[in-house]
Amino acid sequence: MTHAANDETRPGGPDSGPIRPPETETGLPSTAVPEPSGDASPEEIETDIARTRRDLANTVGALSDKLDPKAQADKQVDELKSRAHEQKVRLQGQAEQARESARSSVAQARESARASAAQARSAATDDQGRPSPVLWAAGGAAVGLLIATVSLLASRR
Repeated sequence: MTHAANDETRPGGPDSGPIRPPETETGLPSTAVPEPSGDASPEEIETDIARTRRDLANTVGALSDKLDPKAQADKQVDELKSRAHEQKVRLQGQAEQARESARSSVAQARESARASAAQARSAATDDQGRPSPVLWAAGGAAVGLLIATVSLLASRR
């Protein structure tokens, strides 16, 4: 087979990207370790075989995970759950800030209304709590204006 034919038989076809080195248990690519030399001891050869088997097992496991639709769906579900939880926490924080801001605004409005009511009460009464003469004069003027308006309307009929 030619090199191009090998690319086409590889999963994903010729455009699937470069072949990556196998991953270790940490999920990182293993470092390229040269094969033992021709005068290597049996222990070195066995160590190389064990490392090669481990790398091959990791590669097969990674490919199995990538090609398993259920595993991919589970991974996507987990990612969506994680994003939804993050959104929920963020929105709860925003809602709490809005609630605190509203509480603060209501408290300020109450305090302002109390101060205004106290000012109005103070302006409308004298030191003993009786209506002030200015209030009596304003009330009398309002009653006089009402009587004049009614008289005027009655005389036009």
